[in-house]
Amino acid sequence: MKKEERKMNRAIATVFLVCTILIMTACATGGGSTEGTVPLDQAVQDAPAVEQPTPAPTPSPTPVVIPVPDGLDYEVVDGRSVTITKYTGSAVTLEIPAQIQGLPVTSIGERAFRNCSSLTSVTLSQRTHVGLLPFPSSARINYRD
Repeated sequence: MKKEERKMNRAIATVFLVCTILIMTACATGGGSTEGTVPLDQAVQDAPAVEQPTPAPTPSPTPVVIPVPDGLDYEVVDGRSVTITKYTGSAVTLEIPAQIQGLPVTSIGERAFRNCSSLTSVTLSQRTHVGLLPFPSSARINYRD
């Protein structure tokens, strides 16, 4: 048992004991006389304080950071989002990150991948708007999220 749990159990036992003594005293004196007894609020004040254990902080899930692939050109729009404008790489499969520079990738520009005949698979966020004919017809598009 942890130290905090033992302290709490001890404090609960002390309060229980004080209450039991008060009840027994009241019963022994016929319940009518309060002479020589301690009022319940005073007994509670005299009981040791119960320390509440501090819960351990819950770690935030670490987002998966996908690096920006070589040859992926992009534009930051109004400091709030990112648009992919062009890809000059030669990858067969490509994963477009959901965020670049901490900003969400919200769109793929028109014909951004037009000269990428080697590209067969592209993975991107479901929340990314895809412009007119951005990918070669041979590429399979996969969505995550």
